[in-house]
Amino acid sequence: MQTCLLSARCFRRGFHRKPSFDLNRQAHRCRLFVRLISILSTWFVAIAMHALYFYSFKLIPHANETYCELNWGPAFDHMKTHRGFVTANFITFIPIPICVLASVYSIIVWTIRKKNKKN
Repeated sequence: MQTCLLSARCFRRGFHRKPSFDLNRQAHRCRLFVRLISILSTWFVAIAMHALYFYSFKLIPHANETYCELNWGPAFDHMKTHRGFVTANFITFIPIPICVLASVYSIIVWTIRKKNKKN
């Protein structure tokens, strides 16, 4: 709906003029450093959680064929370590992102309602 209104405003004013609000000004409120750290930390967590697969998956020969199997041995107890790894993956990639998304969307809704009350 907002895109349609924006398009209608641009059409009435002509495409050479800017819309009534400046998107660049709003985007620069979030500092470059914060955005950079957010992006890098996202990649770091993903790499750190999945780099463990390089240790845990092993090529194991069975009868004239070779299979790729998940095995945390010999350094770790397979079942205990696997249970901890799955739990850590679940917590890192399911509830935490859902909580972050819910928080961010709550802030967005609160901000929009606050701006609508001023108008």
